[in-house]
Amino acid sequence: MIHFLTPFLITVFAFLLTRAIWKNTREISFPIGSFLIFYWTILGGWLKIFDEVSGGLGKEIGFQYYYFNDLVFPVQVDAYYHASLALYGVFYLGILTTVWIMTKNRSKEIQPDYQPVVIRHEFLVLFCIAATLISFFLISDEILTAAKFKESVYVVTRHQPGRWNTLHQLLNQAAVLSLFIGLICFLTGKEGKLFSSERKKYTLFLYILGLIMVEGILLLEGNRKEIFFGGIFALLFYFHNAAPKPRIKIIALFMVLTFTPVFFSGGLRSYSPVFLTNYFDVSENTFSRLKEFQYSGFTAKGATLSFLFSNEIFFAHFSLYGVILYAVPFTWGSSLISLAASAIPRAFWENRPPPVYEYYVEQVHAMPGQGYTIHHATAWYLNFGIPGIVAGALILGLIWGFLYRSKLAWSVCVPPSPVGKAGFLKIFFSLGLAGFTAGLPGILRTGPEGYKTLIVEDLLMPALLIFLSIFLYFKRK
Repeated sequence: MIHFLTPFLITVFAFLLTRAIWKNTREISFPIGSFLIFYWTILGGWLKIFDEVSGGLGKEIGFQYYYFNDLVFPVQVDAYYHASLALYGVFYLGILTTVWIMTKNRSKEIQPDYQPVVIRHEFLVLFCIAATLISFFLISDEILTAAKFKESVYVVTRHQPGRWNTLHQLLNQAAVLSLFIGLICFLTGKEGKLFSSERKKYTLFLYILGLIMVEGILLLEGNRKEIFFGGIFALLFYFHNAAPKPRIKIIALFMVLTFTPVFFSGGLRSYSPVFLTNYFDVSENTFSRLKEFQYSGFTAKGATLSFLFSNEIFFAHFSLYGVILYAVPFTWGSSLISLAASAIPRAFWENRPPPVYEYYVEQVHAMPGQGYTIHHATAWYLNFGIPGIVAGALILGLIWGFLYRSKLAWSVCVPPSPVGKAGFLKIFFSLGLAGFTAGLPGILRTGPEGYKTLIVEDLLMPALLIFLSIFLYFKRK
């Protein structure tokens, strides 16, 4: 049982820090965010050690990570593994300690004075539908390729992404955000603390149509990242916007809207829309797998096990073990160079410096053609060693704490115009805490290069969508 000591101590200290932060702030984003960090950082350690000490009992109850041992490197609970767990603890507790320091007594200094602004539902719901249709059209060739070769859309888009794949992903994210933001504002109506709106029956009909389209197409593609992010963001946004207090029914509704498609998406990654070959010419479509890999068909049992014991828990978690095991040399800042270079579109710089993830896959001799994941702490370790892990935790904690403090500070600010510069900044910081917290799963599964996505998709995009809906409302008035 000594093997459990490291994850036990990390979990206990994390719980105590999270509780202290909650007492300081009463802000729901922090316990939810702390759990997300625990899920992608420490939970894999608990489950791996349980599997090891129980003699492989995990396989009988549904663990599915075992092929990682063949494709990447064998993982054992040894001294290297406990070293990786300890470093993950430094990372996790470092984030929480930074947040605790930054949030101490802040809620007592500032008393929010919410003055909601009115949004226009027509823009949000019509943008959602339009973005979904355009996004679907951009990968129509990949969908027909999947039908011709009896592959799933998920397999084709991962092994042979089209030229518009990046724009397609951005539109998916924007569609989910506009849908969930609009639904939250619709459900809170005129009682919203930050944003209010008028409820109209035809608007509800359009939101239902948008919901069916968005989640249906994302299920066809096997994508769950956008829905998972949108669902967490929507829940946090609802807690921030609900007055006088959140309602259990609405919370339950968004839990269903989020976790139902996430539950089914894993199993549906094997579905191929072969019926489309009866209606479209696919004679010129070609496909070449990077690697032969079979996704299992959909079953209720398989979907349940995939949901409960997702490989998301394990793959990123194992990455630091492999880096320590193979004594991978440090890159001394390659991620920061890659992050800076990512500001230049590939159309102008095709061979930009690669992310540290590619270096990781090469150095641990992972089998090519299969997608793996690197933990954020591992990426910082590859860049600068243990000081890198400390720096990575400090940066995340500082941003998280800064967004909380900014949310409080801007809550007492009344801009001269909701559609001016100050109006946009108030929207940005009103949503920033929710966007950052919902984006934690994404940043935890990539290196410092992921800050571009965090800034553009998780922080700027929600603010821009609401700002445009408010701008159009004022323009119409």
